[in-house]
Amino acid sequence: IAQVAEAAGLTCMVGSMSESRLGATAGAHVVASQKCIVLADLDSFMPQAIDPILGGVTLKKGTLTVPDAPGLGVEVEPAFLAKLRAI
Repeated sequence: IAQVAEAAGLTCMVGSMSESRLGATAGAHVVASQKCIVLADLDSFMPQAIDPILGGVTLKKGTLTVPDAPGLGVEVEPAFLAKLRAI
């Protein structure tokens, strides 16, 4: 979609509704990879009561920062995974 929009001289936006930091991080990587994506609304993870993601995207003063670690640059908190395995 981004490449078609760019070829047509259009810009794009990426947004989120209720993604975790994991989903927001994936979205931020898409934003960072495409010149024509000039707007992003990827802060849906911020008010969530539980955030088991270590690393990932950060939002400071309206600027998203994508981690430079391998893959998406995230890990899941081991204690959170242990709780899920116990269910």
